[in-house]
Amino acid sequence: MNAKASPSAKQKKPTIGTRAQSRFWVMATLTTLTALTAFTALTAFNVYFLAAEVKPEQIPAKDTKPKFKLVHVMNIYATNKDDESDPIHQPFDQWLTLQSIERAKKYMPADLEMTLVCALLPSDMQILTPELIPQCDRRILLEQSTKIEYGKTTPWKTREIEEDVARHFSKRELPFYQEVIEAGISVARESSKQTFASSGSRGLQSLLGTNSTNSTEEDDEEEDFYIMLTNADIGLTKYFYNFILGVMREKRQAFVINRVTLPVEKAVPILPPKKKIHQRHNNNGNLLPDESVFKPTIKEPTNNKTDIDTLLQEIDASLDHGLEHPGHDCFVMHSSIVDQVYLGKQFPAYSPIACSLKTILGEILAKDTYLRIPSNKDGTFHVGDDRNW
Repeated sequence: MNAKASPSAKQKKPTIGTRAQSRFWVMATLTTLTALTAFTALTAFNVYFLAAEVKPEQIPAKDTKPKFKLVHVMNIYATNKDDESDPIHQPFDQWLTLQSIERAKKYMPADLEMTLVCALLPSDMQILTPELIPQCDRRILLEQSTKIEYGKTTPWKTREIEEDVARHFSKRELPFYQEVIEAGISVARESSKQTFASSGSRGLQSLLGTNSTNSTEEDDEEEDFYIMLTNADIGLTKYFYNFILGVMREKRQAFVINRVTLPVEKAVPILPPKKKIHQRHNNNGNLLPDESVFKPTIKEPTNNKTDIDTLLQEIDASLDHGLEHPGHDCFVMHSSIVDQVYLGKQFPAYSPIACSLKTILGEILAKDTYLRIPSNKDGTFHVGDDRNW
């Protein structure tokens, strides 16, 4: 007789090993799914925030530096060095020049970078501290002067004229223009290297192994600047930097800007004939007309801001009545030729300096692009026309 199969006989119980394997595969599957889910979520999270942080419009421009760089260099000097009661220690015309530069900076276009370099002899450096000349971005010490070069009597100076020169320059200390220009060049190249290094471009290219490929372009970029040389008595008009930027955009290697003269008293014009900016004036020995005479209300240096603003406004109103000036006292040179300019031992108040620079720039170094800009109300100015040099 066949016995009825029991339930235990029909269903075979799994062994302990089979149960462990099933549990292992279930846990492995769950762990894998959990890891994949976490990875997917993290990836989506990173993609979202990276996309939000690195939008194209937020990436900085490759070159954010101003397109044009100008270094204005001039020699300034102190007066009344032994007078402690003088709070300014500057002649009126030099003080006025610095005030005009400070105002012109406020209207400087965004794509022009200007550095004012004030070159001083040691005795002037001690007096004109940064607090007295805050308009100067850099103060550079000059090491040579006419007093050092010519002001000492030596045994070989046997001629009377040599003794006269020595006596004259023993009391008159003047810088040499060559050293003044070199002071501006050194600041220009120093700031160029600092600007380029701070951008990180050179370091990144070095890491990428591309430094040698672009070295020529980098060097050209560092050398792209202008040096502007003026005397300390040449003021800048309100929108001077906008005016000069237009000329720099023409890619000229050199140009000169003639000043507008604002005579402070009636006087017989000095030959060559004077011209008003907008009309020729008769030069038959007649006195200058009243409207050509500048009558400033402020005639001495002051720290009063209201008086300074008033004086500059009076100058603005008088520029249309100013006179053309035949000389040259504002030279602008591009970095591609500045190293070839050599002026030897020429110094301020020495007449050939203007002719020398005009010849070097206009007839030799930059003869194809040289430009002479006549006196105009957007250029430079000078108060008075005594020519006491």
